Amino acid sequence: MPALFFDASTGLELPVQGGVVTQGYGPANTDPSVRHLYRKGYHTGIDIAGVPEGTAVLTPRGGTVINTAEFEGKGICVIVETVEGAKLLFGHLSRSSVSVGQTVARGEEVGGIGTTGVSTGVHLHFEVRVADDDVDPGPFLAPMADNGQAPAIPHIVAKVKEDLNLRMGPSKNDPIIQTVPAGRLVQVGRAGWVPVTFEGREGWMWSEFLDAR
Repeated sequence: MPALFFDASTGLELPVQGGVVTQGYGPANTDPSVRHLYRKGYHTGIDIAGVPEGTAVLTPRGGTVINTAEFEGKGICVIVETVEGAKLLFGHLSRSSVSVGQTVARGEEVGGIGTTGVSTGVHLHFEVRVADDDVDPGPFLAPMADNGQAPAIPHIVAKVKEDLNLRMGPSKNDPIIQTVPAGRLVQVGRAGWVPVTFEGREGWMWSEFLDAR
């Protein structure tokens, strides 16, 4: 079975051997001049390129294949659902190597890198969705632990119940960084005043207003 590729420049294990990260996740990695081209106003995944078309794409997490369809924008896609309920999307593939209902292990091939759909060249669009909203794929590409186990995702994902302020510290007197709209997902660290990551920015929220997922 092929191994995931450790990229020293990012500290991540990439799904494509010899691949290079060409675009990161979120508003901070999306040129403001082209944000209007994205459905959500920012890049919702990580792009990996620099290898020949057809190079094997490996899943960084085990799970069950729930879709192998071709979508208008992302071309041929494979979606793997992990036991935690996260959905890993592999887009712009040249081919699918799996079928719906199939169980795949970490490091198993799911397809070949390609340029199907709306694409400017051969690359993989790797996206992670939790509760049907995109999250930073970085934690899902963390290197395997010394015990040979896939790394645990370091944060709980929660949905904001109502428009809620993201603060610089654990108090209502701390300065507000921004307001997070109701229904959006954040990454939660613990109970009470909790450290939260939202669109690459870190702050604090009171856990009473969050529905843990």
